[in-house]
Amino acid sequence: MIYAYVLLSHGPKPKGSIENHPAARQQISNLRGATRELESLVDLRILHDYSRNFSKLADLPNLLKLLKAIKEHNGAILIDDFRRLFANHSGDNRVALFDELLEFKESIRDLRTAKLLGELTQTQITLICAAESPVKFVRTPSPREPRAKIERQLQTQKAVDASRQARSIAADGKARELADLRNLLAATSNDVSNRKIADAANAEGLRTTRGNLWNPAAVDRMLKRLEDGRSG
Repeated sequence: MIYAYVLLSHGPKPKGSIENHPAARQQISNLRGATRELESLVDLRILHDYSRNFSKLADLPNLLKLLKAIKEHNGAILIDDFRRLFANHSGDNRVALFDELLEFKESIRDLRTAKLLGELTQTQITLICAAESPVKFVRTPSPREPRAKIERQLQTQKAVDASRQARSIAADGKARELADLRNLLAATSNDVSNRKIADAANAEGLRTTRGNLWNPAAVDRMLKRLEDGRSG
């Protein structure tokens, strides 16, 4: 069983299933797509909070309850994008919310970075805390066909090489790390060459999927991965 969390920050307050809720569809699609790749027979249980704005973790009671329960069992829940927890923050101090979440730094992982909260670099933390609404992250496009038909199609697909899928997920996370770092560098300098990005990434302690130092050619390949649409 994998537990996942969805934050509903717009649209009507749900009265039943959130499957077709406008704020939930893409998040659910991202989460289901990822878990299908990693474990074909996994059961995914999704919990949610509905809040248009909030200032502290207690304002998201289902998330807080889930984190406490998962922490006791040394597990981790999935969220598709950490930025969702900050983009609709109604207070002036988003860092305070991040500090609250740090109690559960080993208990929550997002798909966008492919990291636990406690594994984020300072650059990633800065960008996440500064996120603005609406957050757009499409890893697995939300279905446009009737769900039953999609499920039948998925059930007939052959198993995909698990190691290739894992490498793809890891590469997605590395590509986004470099893109976030490039955006941060661009805010302070007109020179954002691949060499400068590689040097900054190495200084931050970032490494390639094989654990090597970054070089300009590797940076170029990863950034083109995003531009070509290979990363979710």
